[in-house]
Amino acid sequence: MGMGILAAGSISASAQTPGTASEFWPGLAVRYQWPSALSLRLYSEIKNAEDFPYQQLGIGGQVGYQLRAMTRPHLTNIDPEKNHNFFFGAGYEYLATIQSGKSTTESRVTAQVTGRHRPAASVLVEDRNLMEFRWVNAVYQTRYRNKLSLEVDVLVRQFRFTPYASAEVFYSWAKGSWNEQQYAVGVRWPFKKLLKIDTYYLRQNCTTCATAHVNAAGLALSVYFGSVR
Repeated sequence: MGMGILAAGSISASAQTPGTASEFWPGLAVRYQWPSALSLRLYSEIKNAEDFPYQQLGIGGQVGYQLRAMTRPHLTNIDPEKNHNFFFGAGYEYLATIQSGKSTTESRVTAQVTGRHRPAASVLVEDRNLMEFRWVNAVYQTRYRNKLSLEVDVLVRQFRFTPYASAEVFYSWAKGSWNEQQYAVGVRWPFKKLLKIDTYYLRQNCTTCATAHVNAAGLALSVYFGSVR
């Protein structure tokens, strides 16, 4: 679990390009769960920089399959994926980026395998492995992403929220290196079985990007339909 996190430690800080940006990342996702183990998620995200000309719009969709419901008693999550030990997904994303007057388009086909474990009733550990098959301005690239996260369900009377922390590393075959890392802390706020708001802070470090460091504030809304499994 999380071998990519360990491998990223060998990156040399001297290879980083200068520059730090502050950004705001709002997002929206709609998820439908069939009575079976199948699900569909449609989503969009905008990334805006506050102190230099940068904007990115991303839209996508993913079909997923959940496997093996967790046996340890826990608070039921309105996201059915969180109630299962394994999740398999395949999807497509399209991104359009404008930076300093230069436009870039990207298409991605994604394949995801995620494992989850509850060492305690209120604690969830997650290891997501994601392969991206990318066409950046029609030039093909491949990238692997490994994300480890830890979240804790908190229930105070009838008020529920979930603090979490995560670390993700990226390996680019085009660059031949673990060239990017993202670290995040946040809180998810569920409302009944309908929606969830995710508020977070994320730090991104990249040795091959135009901007080496990004401090991002995120606000994501997820809406859920269908069955809770």
